[in-house]
Order: sequence, then structure tokens, then C-alpha cells
Amino acid sequence: MKPTIPTVYTSALLGLAMIAFLESGNARAATVEGFESTTLDLGNSIGDAGIRTGNFSGQDPTEGTRQLLLTTISSISDIEFTSVSGMNAVAVASVATFLGVSPSSITNGSAAGTEGSAFRLSLGTLTAGTVVTFNYDFLTLETGPLFPRNHLDFAFITLQLGSNTPTVSVISDTTAILFPVVDPGNTGMGKFAFETRYQTFTINITTNGTYTLGVGVMDAGNSTSPNDKGVSSGLLVDNITVTVPEPTTVALGVMGALLLVGLRRRSQASR
Repeated sequence: MKPTIPTVYTSALLGLAMIAFLESGNARAATVEGFESTTLDLGNSIGDAGIRTGNFSGQDPTEGTRQLLLTTISSISDIEFTSVSGMNAVAVASVATFLGVSPSSITNGSAAGTEGSAFRLSLGTLTAGTVVTFNYDFLTLETGPLFPRNHLDFAFITLQLGSNTPTVSVISDTTAILFPVVDPGNTGMGKFAFETRYQTFTINITTNGTYTLGVGVMDAGNSTSPNDKGVSSGLLVDNITVTVPEPTTVALGVMGALLLVGLRRRSQASR
């Protein structure tokens, strides 16, 4: 018996669905910033931002041999500590201007940021379905027997779509699960005693467009000391990666959808 057109549509659709299923696990991942050859300048960083080679604070880079370190250290407010870059952390207003947000938006919800550092990276044009990930380790001295979480220092990101105002999201703070730094001597003068250890942060892109990512760390006060700048925190960042679906998977999905539409129309016409 000669197969009917609906049967052909159905067979083709099922075949494409099977291929799409087999291909659905395929994606292209690329590290867009691993800090292996990055030079920090006024265009991509502000405050105390430095590139560290090898192990820092007990943590190896998660990719390659280098990692970014941002701190809240300033020779003015942290006279007992030494910055990692030779530059001071800057006021929250300066970080906000650098990232294109308002100073009041840089907050952990309980306390406003006071001073810190940040890094900015253009991710280029991304399509819906793309996934951006990076590794981070939040470090602090704002806990333990000396400073039992007196202030809510925090790490945050900004994500900007085109010329829109960036969104601000906190990714960690001093209320996170913290572990003693394995080798505090590696930080110099005991800047950081506790850390989250390396975690992965994931951003799911839902709208096509050009994106810019910002990452930063901030000193923050509390109700009794809203302008705290005296106890340092830091943020290690590495392996900023963009993962996109394989074009073949997208194409198969479109073809399958077209066939499904054709099948429905044919079925309705035959009634």
C-alpha cells in the first residue's frame, strides 16, 4: 500500500525527533576569559584588581594557571593590609559608575556597599538558550572569633543587555557557608581567614542581544556601622565560559516544528 502523506509526515517527524534527541546533548562551550593573558587596565577593572598566578589562599585556578582577585582593601581604611594590585579599593559610587548602575543598587539587601573593586567583560552577541558560567571563591575576614560576621560584605555580578541598565545580583556574602582558609599565610598579613571555596555561577540567556558581564566585591556595613570599610573581603574569579547549542540541534528543531504544522493542516483538510 502506498503510504499516505500524513504517514510520510509522521515518519519524517519521528525520525527528526529521534535525531534531535540524540543531538540534544551536544553544545559548544568556550572559555571567553581565563585570565591567562589578560592585562587589567582602566577599561576593564577598577579598584584593587589583580591577576594571581598559581595557588592563592589555598585555591588553584580552575582553568589554566591564573585567576582574577578582587578585594575591598584600601591603604586608607585597611592600613594593616596590603592590596594585591598596588591600587586601592574605591568608593561604591565609583564602582557603580564603572558598571553603569546606581550606587544604591549595589547592596546585599540588608546593607549597602561602601567600597570595593570590580571587573567588566564584553560577552559579545549571545542568543537565547546560551549559558554563561564562571567559577568564584568569596573570601573574607568578616567572620570567626575576631570578627563574628560583624558586617555583610558581599560579592555580586551585573549583567547588561545592549544599552539597557544592568541588573545587579548578589552571588555570595558573609552569611554563606564558609570554610577556614587552608593557607592564610598565602594571602599576606592574614587578609582572608574564611572562604566559600570555588563555586560555579550560572546565567541562562533568554533574550538575543549583546551582553556585558561585571563581577565585583564590596565592603558593607550593618545597622550600627553602616559605613564599614575596615575589614577586608575578596573574590577569586576564573573560567568565564559561554556554552551555546549546536546549530544542527536548532535546525532540526525548526524542521520538526514545520513538519508538525504540515501534519496538522493535512489532518484538518482530510476531515
